[in-house]
Amino acid sequence: MAKKSNIKSHKKSDPIDIEINKSFKNKNIIFTVSLLDGGKCFVEINSAKFSNLLDAIIDVSNKYDINVSSADIYLHQDDDDGYVAGKIIFFK
Repeated sequence: MAKKSNIKSHKKSDPIDIEINKSFKNKNIIFTVSLLDGGKCFVEINSAKFSNLLDAIIDVSNKYDINVSSADIYLHQDDDDGYVAGKIIFFK
């Protein structure tokens, strides 16, 4: 997993967060996006239904011209209501 010192954090006012928030305003996806060294994208999922998580991956890939060849999921935990909460996704 990436060390925090390698993460280029984006404040909520930055364009990448504004666009993501617009895209998922009505999809109940709460997450933070940061860019890593080497053109990688770091996404921390705070709350999302699993079906909407795939939409998030596709949208991030399309908006920022990121070729997602894999998505590693760390700290995976399914809640009884079908939500994935507090997960870390690492796009390669």
